[in-house]
Amino acid sequence: NADETEAFAKTVAEQIQTPAIIFLEGDSWLLKLARAPWKSKLPLTLLLLRPAESLALSRGNIATFMAKRLIKKWVEITTSSKVFSLSDPVTKSATLWTVPDPVTFEYDSSKVRELRNFWAAQVGQKNIRWVGVLGVLGPRKNIPLVAQAINSMGLENVGLVLAGQLEADRQQLESWLTVLRLNSTPVIEIIDYLPENAFDSIIASLDCVVTAHSNEGSSGIFGKACSAGTPIVAAGAATLKTAAERVPENAVWVPLEQVPLARAIMPRAAATTLASPLARASASSSA
Repeated sequence: NADETEAFAKTVAEQIQTPAIIFLEGDSWLLKLARAPWKSKLPLTLLLLRPAESLALSRGNIATFMAKRLIKKWVEITTSSKVFSLSDPVTKSATLWTVPDPVTFEYDSSKVRELRNFWAAQVGQKNIRWVGVLGVLGPRKNIPLVAQAINSMGLENVGLVLAGQLEADRQQLESWLTVLRLNSTPVIEIIDYLPENAFDSIIASLDCVVTAHSNEGSSGIFGKACSAGTPIVAAGAATLKTAAERVPENAVWVPLEQVPLARAIMPRAAATTLASPLARASASSSA
C-alpha cells in the first residue's frame, strides 16, 4: 500500500536513529515527492532503477530529457534529497547523476568443467556450443524468439540452456521450446533458485549469453557475462545497446528480431573452440 509505505518512510525519517534513508526503488517515489514534497530530518537518497531520462536522450527526445532532469532537480531542492540513476554495470565510473550497477562474479572452475560434461551426458552429444538465457524466465526474456533464432541457424552442434526461476507455467515453457524439441535440438533446463556461485558458474560455462528484452534498465546478467568473458548477444532495449557499445570486444547488440538475432548468435555458436575463456581454461585443466 503506497500510503502505508509513505507513512512508514516518514516515521523512519522523523523518529528512528539512522544516519540516512536510501530508497532503492526510487522510481515510484520521484513523482510522489515532486507532487507533495516533504522534508525529512535525515538525508534522503533516491536510486532510480529505470533510466527514463537516459533513454529519452538516447532516442533524441531532448524535451523529455529536460523534463526528467527538471523533475529530479525540483525533488532535490524541495526535499533536500539526492537523486541518482542506476547505470549499466560496464560503466567505468559514477557521474554527477549516475551510479554504476555493482556486479559481483564468483565462479567455481571445477564446477564449469562438471557442468559442461554433465550437459553433454544429458543430451548424449559432445562438443555442443551452449547458448544461454538466464534469470527470471518469463515472457520478457523472449525465449520463443531465441529458440526460433537458434532453430533457423540449422546447426547440429548448438544447444540452449535455460537457468533461473520460472515466471510462467510449465506448459507455456514447453510451447516456447516446441520448435527446438521438434528438431531434436539439445535443451538443458535448470529451473530453480540458484545461489550466486552456481549462477555465475553457469554463465562461465556457456559459449554465448543472450539478453533479449525490451524493458529498459541495468542488466546484472550482462555485467556478469562481461566479468566471465562469455560472449554476449544483446537485443532490444536501448540500455542494452549502450552497454554493448561500451564493450564491443565482448558484446554485440541487434534489433529484437529473429534474423538479426540468429546472425549474431551464429558465429559464436559455430566457433571451433569454446567461446568462453573460463570454459576453455577449465577444459584445458581437465585434459
